[in-house]
Amino acid sequence: MNTREITKILNDTDYVRTGGTQEELKTAEYLADWARKYGADVRIEPFEVEMASIKKAVLTVDGKEIPCKAYLNCGSGEAEKELVYLPNTDRASLLSAKDKIVLIDTGLSYWVYKDLTEAGAAAIITYDGNVNFRDNDIDQKEQRGFGR
Repeated sequence: MNTREITKILNDTDYVRTGGTQEELKTAEYLADWARKYGADVRIEPFEVEMASIKKAVLTVDGKEIPCKAYLNCGSGEAEKELVYLPNTDRASLLSAKDKIVLIDTGLSYWVYKDLTEAGAAAIITYDGNVNFRDNDIDQKEQRGFGR
């Protein structure tokens, strides 16, 4: 395999391919074809992936609706609670999360989600994008089963 072929593979698979989606299968088949081209014995094996869909997501602050998307696989519900901003999720900061809506400025990784739910947060809000570029192109994100 040469640099040109590697670059082609990287360019051809440069799209979101979340586990369990058609995009992931498309990429697996594409890579399998390349591997076969080089003589590898390849098979694609199915696996279970917890999937979710979002019917509706609404974030209302002081009567104003804010564009938002819910994280897939995080459950659902409503919360009308005090809002607390946590610039960090260290042990001391987590003490103020109990029974509050928590606004964080990091992504919702496995450990952050686990820490906040164990600290008793009623809801978690993250943000996406850049405040200097105002648009509503919010990335769809999800919390996989191991993180709940």
